[in-house]
Amino acid sequence: MGIRISKWELAREVQKTGELGVVSGTGIDTIFVRELQDGDPEGSMRRALASFPDQGMANRILEKYYIEGGKDSMKPYRNLPMWTHIPSQHLLEVCILANYCEVWLAKHADDGTLIDDGFVGVNLLTKVQLPTVPSLYGSMLA
Repeated sequence: MGIRISKWELAREVQKTGELGVVSGTGIDTIFVRELQDGDPEGSMRRALASFPDQGMANRILEKYYIEGGKDSMKPYRNLPMWTHIPSQHLLEVCILANYCEVWLAKHADDGTLIDDGFVGVNLLTKVQLPTVPSLYGSMLA
């Protein structure tokens, strides 16, 4: 599975049938910050962030990346730093939050109630290993 092949909406629909809905967690950190820079038009990421246990972390990322109404289409996205064997705290926090939001949204209805019918899994590519541990941590928090 590649980047964003299966997102939270599909995983939610599958798990509502009692099956295993799977989200693609590979590269989700970049997709997450781009969605915030696009203004999070449906408000889904902000809704998930509002439920995150560490609101300080969530607010730091929102302050840095969220653009009300979305960025100008002619301006480039603000990129994340590259992953290294010793990632920055900022990159770890973005990765944790991105995975948390994707899984939380797959597990909850639009009103925030938990959908208890099935399960949600995360597909992570083993060839992209550096963000695996923070990705799993964020997913498990959801």
